[in-house]
This record gives sequence, C-alpha cells and structure tokens, in this order.
Amino acid sequence: MKLTKIITGIITLASLSLFAQKTFDTNGEDWKIPKSPKWEELKKEPIPEWMIDAKFGMYTHWGIYSVPAHGGPDYVKELYAANGKDRKGVKEYHEEKYGPIKNFGYKDFVPMFTADKFDAKEWVAVMNGGGAKFGGICLAHHDGFCLWDSKYTKWDSKDMGPKKDIYGEIAKEIRKTDMKLLATLHMARTYGYVFDKDHTKEEKETWDIYDNNNSWIYRNKDKEPKEKFGQEWANKVREVINNYSPDVLWFDGLSGSIENEEVPQDTIVNIFQDYYKKKGMNGDDV
Repeated sequence: MKLTKIITGIITLASLSLFAQKTFDTNGEDWKIPKSPKWEELKKEPIPEWMIDAKFGMYTHWGIYSVPAHGGPDYVKELYAANGKDRKGVKEYHEEKYGPIKNFGYKDFVPMFTADKFDAKEWVAVMNGGGAKFGGICLAHHDGFCLWDSKYTKWDSKDMGPKKDIYGEIAKEIRKTDMKLLATLHMARTYGYVFDKDHTKEEKETWDIYDNNNSWIYRNKDKEPKEKFGQEWANKVREVINNYSPDVLWFDGLSGSIENEEVPQDTIVNIFQDYYKKKGMNGDDV
C-alpha cells in the first residue's frame, strides 16, 4: 500500500483545544435531550502541557474503502445510497468495475484488503519525520471495520482481511519515538449508517445489507436494539484504552448517538472519567 494512496488527516492543537474546551459550552442547547451534569466535571480536566507544546499531530484514514479507492472513507454510504442520493459517483464506479451490488457488496472487499505492503515503521517514520508530535490511525470509520484485534467482533483486521493488528503495530512503533499515541474512533455512526427509507423493494430483497446473516456487519436499526449497539461501542472503546493506552482520544459521530440515545451520556462520561483516572495512575497527562 503506497503512502500516497492513504487518505491522510492532520489534526492541529486548535481543533483539539476546541474539542476539549468548547464542545460542551452550549450547555446542551443544541441537543435534543438534556445534557448530563457529569460533563461539568470533565470540563475541569486541564489540557496537558505536552499538547499545548505539540501543536501538530497526524493520523490516517485507511481501511476496506482503500481497496476501491474512490469517493473516500464514505464509500459504503454512497454505494448503498438510494436512487439519486449518491453524491460521488460511487455506485456507477462500483458497478462498472465490480459488477451489480447484488453480486458484489461492500463486505466482498474484505478479502482484497490484504495490507501485504503495510509497514508500521514506514508510517510512523513519515509522521515523525513530518514533525508530528502525536500520531495514529482511525481505528474504525463509519463502516465499523476495526483495525485492531477485538474480542467484541470478528469484523476486524485481525480476524479478516489482513489478519493483522494494524493499530497494535502502529502503537508499538510510536512508543519507540518521542511521539504521543493517538486513537480516533468513528464507529458511533455505524448504527443504521447504510440504510435508507427510500430503498426499493428489489434492493431490500437483493442487497447484502438486508441479509440477516450480515446484520453483525451493517447494523440495521430496525433489527438491532440500540442498547446492544451502544454497549458494544462502549466495550470497544474501553478495549482500545485498556489494550493500547493511547494518549489522545478523538471521536466522530458521538453527538448524534447521544441525541438518539444510542450510546447513553453517562456511559460516555464514565469511559472518559475512567480514562483520565487510568492514565493519571500511570503518571500520564491526557
């Protein structure tokens, strides 16, 4: 996998400071549900000095969507978009190159995602050489495919595709440098992500996302209780914290999950509080 083909995200101190200081200053006024008072305690946690000094970090988006390499990480969303809603030409591209969706769905890319040229040392060298003071990878985008060895799902890079603990290898190499380790988790949006009320009867009968055998992959809101999804989300986040001890956590999609009560606020806050406690006991500032 050439590094030039990796979709690269760059995080600045300004964006992380915004996340740490401003996200909750609305007092929940932009949420559809009341804000838990527990957020106030989290606001008291100071931004660590190393982050203020660092200013610059780097992470990548890389996963199943890198196989077709068209339309970005949201390939799965665009692929299964209802008629007329595909904004990036993914559906046309897919059917021309791989055939009809009913014959070749998103999950069928997994065996092609081999990561045979993946070299964690090379990746970290690029980050470190570029001046990044913290770095990592998006551990799971909205397709929910996990780039670590998870005991809570087989939809991960250790059990399928590459058969590698990709994040584990990156973490190991970053720990050999002066860089801090970043973990970004975007799988809160996986719940119902590819389903659309405007899907036709034929699409519902022929597309793999509606096959009950694939429900553990595509996560249909109409078939899976939100409590089950929320608990799995929490388990995975705690797993990453406990197994890899990242210095920075970054999330995407949590506000929607909170508003829809798919992941309870108290569950999220408890995870963050435990994270601060765990890292503090180790003498780490996060």
